[in-house]
Amino acid sequence: MRAATTVTAPTAVVTPGSYAEAMAQPEAALWQASMEEHLRGHEVLNSFVEVIVPIRRRVIPTKWVYALKTNAHGEIMRFKSRFVVKGFMQRPGIDYTQVFSPGIRSEQIRMMIGVGARQTGLRFSVHGGRRVAVMGKADVTNAYLTAPLPEDEEVLFELPKGYVPKLSAPDDHKVVARSVKAQQGLKQSGRVWNQHQHKCLLEQGFVQCEVAPCIYIKEIDGGYVLCGIFVDDILFINVSNDEDALGKVVRLLSEHYEIKFDDKLEKFLGAEFEEREEGIYMHLNDYIGDMMAKYGIAENETDAKPESTEACDKKADFDGEALLLRADKKTYQSMTGALMFAMTTCRPDLAHAVNTLARRMSCPRAHDMKAARRVLRYLNGTRRLGLLFKFKTDKKEEEGLLAYADSDWANDSIERRSTSVLG
Repeated sequence: MRAATTVTAPTAVVTPGSYAEAMAQPEAALWQASMEEHLRGHEVLNSFVEVIVPIRRRVIPTKWVYALKTNAHGEIMRFKSRFVVKGFMQRPGIDYTQVFSPGIRSEQIRMMIGVGARQTGLRFSVHGGRRVAVMGKADVTNAYLTAPLPEDEEVLFELPKGYVPKLSAPDDHKVVARSVKAQQGLKQSGRVWNQHQHKCLLEQGFVQCEVAPCIYIKEIDGGYVLCGIFVDDILFINVSNDEDALGKVVRLLSEHYEIKFDDKLEKFLGAEFEEREEGIYMHLNDYIGDMMAKYGIAENETDAKPESTEACDKKADFDGEALLLRADKKTYQSMTGALMFAMTTCRPDLAHAVNTLARRMSCPRAHDMKAARRVLRYLNGTRRLGLLFKFKTDKKEEEGLLAYADSDWANDSIERRSTSVLG
């Protein structure tokens, strides 16, 4: 088998859209190596077995998905290949039953970061400014492939292109794969993996939070460890006197699956984190940059405010406007969804503007698209804005939540309703 190769080259390499395109590229050997590496992972984890079925037996198709992993300078570090099952062709009640799987919410992530920032400040005061790992993140390798499918669910799928079967099928029969573990693309895989991960965490002494099912707590000598999960990404917070508490937890979880741990939190679920003198700063600089490139906003296109009151005052002038065409409507919906992610992650200053845009998701008009692009321009000019979670260095410092509330009075020029604001 060919070993995986790390390449530091300009990002001129095109990500292929199919197996045939990958094999036609000058970098075909690198894509081939990444596919072989992925298939070895399936073999080690025994994720599927070959079976012989009649030629007319219905099986779910598969495809290869490719991605280029780059560093902060845009240099290619890894050619990544994954074969996925086309789960959209599964039949409910036959190929799967339940699919729901929880994921950690953005406000829960902020809560954990706030706890971690306080503990980091306390560590600084105890260790004289020496950095001691309090927060860390982990990524589970081939997460789905470690979770066994329920025995009563039989899923048959095509063998991936490039895979050489070990069995030989007689006439009127074919060799296919029967899934033993959760496969990427299957509708039930997220649920199966979540149940498997839940079981592993409980075995290691964690207790699931009653009000936040994706946060787990483990009591240890001198404190506790927090664990927040989102599919195969894990956020750890060490609130204890044991400096190696996170390392111990990772070593225990490594008994169940392969896990990559980083004791310096720099990025998690799209959000970036910087450790400053006064605290942990959370922002979305890279995510916003990707948004601007996707929607064609130039670097010098900025706006001082996310909203304009003029459009509200002249709503009647827009009643006769035609609805956006289908393609433009999808673009508007995509913009609004991307802005909503930014708002819920760490940009509360977008809340009112995004709320207004979301009201028109089903029937946007030209002035709605104009308003959405205005919010994008405002975001473009404020990329580095975010949230600061301050360090606390005194255990006696008063704890509590400080909140502000305000409301205008019938100031909505369209509906003449009041708008409440919490901060």
